[in-house]
Amino acid sequence: MMKSRQTSIEAYNSIISDGTVQTQQKQIISLLRMYPDGFTRQELRSYLNMNINAVTGRVKELLEKEVLVEDGKKVNPNTLKKNLIVKYWRYTK
Repeated sequence: MMKSRQTSIEAYNSIISDGTVQTQQKQIISLLRMYPDGFTRQELRSYLNMNINAVTGRVKELLEKEVLVEDGKKVNPNTLKKNLIVKYWRYTK
């Protein structure tokens, strides 16, 4: 296991045990752990029935903590723009 991955595991365990991860963050992590292909922020908003501002804020926090990673892009069928896919770090290549 690479050192950065071990650090990420330790960071994740630490924020779970000390209560740093709030309810919305836990919802995002739980969903992404079940779906290795990840979701865009818009898809997370839809699946979790959260405000997009809440999703983007929580995703940003989790990216900074290295719990999530951005990995690839997907075309949004409504806007036809490419959106970044967010994944739980363990499921990246």
